[in-house]
Amino acid sequence: MAPAVDGFEKSLGEGGFPWKSGQELSRLRKQFAEFHHLEAAMEPEGFHGQLREYQREGLAWLQFLQEYGFGGVLADDMGLGKTVQILARIQTEKASKRMPRL
Repeated sequence: MAPAVDGFEKSLGEGGFPWKSGQELSRLRKQFAEFHHLEAAMEPEGFHGQLREYQREGLAWLQFLQEYGFGGVLADDMGLGKTVQILARIQTEKASKRMPRL
């Protein structure tokens, strides 16, 4: 994955597109080199709900996006519990003190 990031950075620089700094890309490169797979996340402390296994995987995906500084979308068929996953994500942020105003 790291060589792909290098090539992407070079092509963006040639096109004059804004992109993350070299330091940020180095951090991302290191994170990708050490990444193996996502593990389902457990409900955060203080969460008053229960997630199914696939919802824990969705929560892990949202946490992955936050950790790597990416934006993303959580989407599936209607009625599969996206709302409860987002509530668990908010509680995760609150419990970690990254969202202190809630």
